[in-house]
Amino acid sequence: MMRFSTKFSNLILIVLLFITATVVFGGVTVQDDTVSVPDVEIPPVIDGIGSDPGWADVPWQTIDQVWIPYGGTLDPSDCSGRYKVIWSSTENLLYFLIEVTDDIGVDGYIPGQTADIYHFDMVEVFIDENDSGGKHTFDGTGSTGEQYGYNAENAFAYHIYADIPTGGGVTTECYVGDIAGSGWGDRQDPNYADHLPEFAFRNEGNIYTREFSLSVYDDTYNENPPETSRVELAEGKLMGLSIAICENDGINENPKTRDNFLGSVWVPEAKYNDHWIDADDFGAARLVKASSAVKESPKIRKTGFNCFPNPSSGLLNFSLNSPQTGDLKVTVYNILGREVASINDFKSAAFIRQRIPLAFLPQGVYFVRAEIGGELFIQKVTLTRGT
Repeated sequence: MMRFSTKFSNLILIVLLFITATVVFGGVTVQDDTVSVPDVEIPPVIDGIGSDPGWADVPWQTIDQVWIPYGGTLDPSDCSGRYKVIWSSTENLLYFLIEVTDDIGVDGYIPGQTADIYHFDMVEVFIDENDSGGKHTFDGTGSTGEQYGYNAENAFAYHIYADIPTGGGVTTECYVGDIAGSGWGDRQDPNYADHLPEFAFRNEGNIYTREFSLSVYDDTYNENPPETSRVELAEGKLMGLSIAICENDGINENPKTRDNFLGSVWVPEAKYNDHWIDADDFGAARLVKASSAVKESPKIRKTGFNCFPNPSSGLLNFSLNSPQTGDLKVTVYNILGREVASINDFKSAAFIRQRIPLAFLPQGVYFVRAEIGGELFIQKVTLTRGT
């Protein structure tokens, strides 16, 4: 999104874009001018499926502006994409669901050994925490700063790569590249995988689905420790945001060379490949409350259910305080959405307390779901020791 110093300049820009829209955009719908990002009561289970209620009524945003080769056209079956984004005020995280249609999947990236990451099939998330715009590649000085920025963390260009899962499986590990350092002579290539607390990647035929959460950091970011610059997400917050797809069709090509680069926003030809340098042309996204269309089902209750200790070393307790009585089912799911444990009980009074032995499970994040009499309770728990 370009920035001008006067309202008059903004008005001229809007008029010109309106007049040329049918030529420049070719009738293709781009990402919303400001994407509304709704808060959800229950964060999604990150499994690469995207079937959680929080995603249901959130509109898809398109990723179909051809940046490389600039202004070209692609058959949607060759390569096209779309995405959704939501946030959680309870978890202080953004959540992304990115779906890519691609007739040929190409992976094999190895940091420091193969061609650069963008020559393989991957997605990019460009995020400018305070929508300030500007250069963001290096912590540069002199001419380097003028060309590539004085603060590498002014915005992040997350290059998110993961091996393609096989046999209907799921990939939960990813490499998240960006560029830092003071200049080309001091270039650093950090792996920001820990900025994505949860990640899942699936494919079915020509459909490749990535689902992940993202921590948001401001321009004071320092990896030692990163939490000091973690942003507290809040309703009304405006951020710069664009999504892109890097696509390669050369399975047997060596070294790999990127064939197509698609983005979610229109950019002028002179800036067809500037997102990694400059945040001025990022799209915009605003955090909003959940509307009635995206709220979770009314049967989901946020209070009365407690799992403890949390984190747990394996012996987990839960308590449920609600007026409902009758058959109670408590189910534990892993982050892939698979049921890993369950118990059935009869709740004869308002309050019940029970144990769930989980020491047989590996450490990680799990979701505990309790259902009784049409009411549903969900809590996320962490196991710190497994066998």
